[in-house]
Amino acid sequence: MSVLHLIRHSLTEGNERRLYYGSSDIPLSENGVRRILEHVEAGDYPSIEGVDVLTSGMLRTEQTLELIYGKVPHGTEPRLREMDFGKFEMHGYEELKDWPEYQKWLETDFMESRVPGGESGNDVRARAIEAAKDIIARDRDTLIVCHGGVILILMAWFFPQEEKNMYEWQPQPSEGYSVFFEDGKPISYSPIGWVIENKNG
Repeated sequence: MSVLHLIRHSLTEGNERRLYYGSSDIPLSENGVRRILEHVEAGDYPSIEGVDVLTSGMLRTEQTLELIYGKVPHGTEPRLREMDFGKFEMHGYEELKDWPEYQKWLETDFMESRVPGGESGNDVRARAIEAAKDIIARDRDTLIVCHGGVILILMAWFFPQEEKNMYEWQPQPSEGYSVFFEDGKPISYSPIGWVIENKNG
């Protein structure tokens, strides 16, 4: 492998309403579709000629892939799905703020603490890194459409020497990173699709 492209799915109702959602299989919003088409028009996405293509298998990642590249052959990797927020799925802060279970969760390290009926950050990290190791071992250029939480986990794992807060790695919806490898090791990266954000100041 010389390059691994990681693209976050575009906007959904969950993003726009600031909901906790990961396992809920919801579609892109109208704004999400428009956002991708603007990036496509700007030529922001990498070519997939000779590249293996994967999604997490969730509807929003499938739609994102098709809007960018059309109906292309691809595989799925469920280990790259977003965090399962269990009882908190499709609820926002205002709905949850008085729930004792939610308050308890907020007081703990989300990486360590498992959401009631869902996952912890470390659960997601373990499965995402396991999947990434398998993909890297195939030694083929690969493009993956997945989720913001997964991408930030992988980028922090790839580049610990940057000592960033993990959330600094999270791309905006419909954006991502190209990670370049030598001898199976990540050596550098460049952004995917940040042109629109820069144009907007």
